[in-house]
Order: sequence, then C-alpha cells, then structure tokens
Amino acid sequence: MPVALMLGMRRESIGACSSISREPSLGVIGEKYGIESPEGTGVLGTYLVGSVIGTVYFGIISPLGLQIGLNPLSLAVACGLGSGSMMAAASASLAAAVPAMSSQILAFAATSNMLAAFTGMYALIFLALPLSNLMYRVLPHKNTQIPAEK
Repeated sequence: MPVALMLGMRRESIGACSSISREPSLGVIGEKYGIESPEGTGVLGTYLVGSVIGTVYFGIISPLGLQIGLNPLSLAVACGLGSGSMMAAASASLAAAVPAMSSQILAFAATSNMLAAFTGMYALIFLALPLSNLMYRVLPHKNTQIPAEK
C-alpha cells in the first residue's frame, strides 16, 4: 500500500493491495464498493495484470522449485495460491516435470486452490479490507484531485 500511495494511486490502492486479487476478491470488492468504483478499478487492474503475467511466472517458477530440492507435493500446494489459470499453468508444468506424481500434484493443487479461495475470501472481508482502509487513512498520500471535465 505505501508504494501504491507513493505512485499516486488513491482509493484504487485499497482494491489493488487488499488481497491477491483473485476471483473471490472481485466479488467481495464489487459487492462492497461496486466494480466501477475506484476500489473496483484497483482490484480489476491487479486481477488482469496478475492473470497475464502471473500465469507465465507461475508456470516457470514451480518446476524451478524442484531444482532446489523442494518436495513436489509442497510445490503442488503452493500452485493453488492464485487464480484457476495460474493454478492450471503451475500444476501442469509441475506434473510434466514429475510424471510419476502427476495425479497427486493435480489433486493437491486443486484442493489448495479451493481452500485458498474459501479462506481468502473471509480473510479479505474481516481482516484485509478493514486494515487496508485503516492504512489508507493513516498513511500519507498524494491527495490529488482529478480535474473536472468541461
């Protein structure tokens, strides 16, 4: 949040910084603030950028964890933290790297994704959004006004 505020983001920083901006976050922010609100713009922007860049990043980084000696099942659980497309890319590349455990890897990743979505939604509602609003009020930020259209 401090970096977003230093870059000049206003209420958009609440939507962008309150969670990992996956599918449940879009619903929660959209219901609470409206998807066309500044908070909705922030969460949607983070969701889109994360889906494009994050999917490629997750697909590359998970097999690299094998090279440093991490257990494939622990990496499969880590694959679940993100959107469905990120989980699919990461778990598919991991399953291709360890074909003997591919069914276990896909099962662990899918279970982790479901648990992260469920618990993440409640963490967003009861912890992250109130803390993000508090940080927005407390931290110094550029309180710039958008010029009115003529």
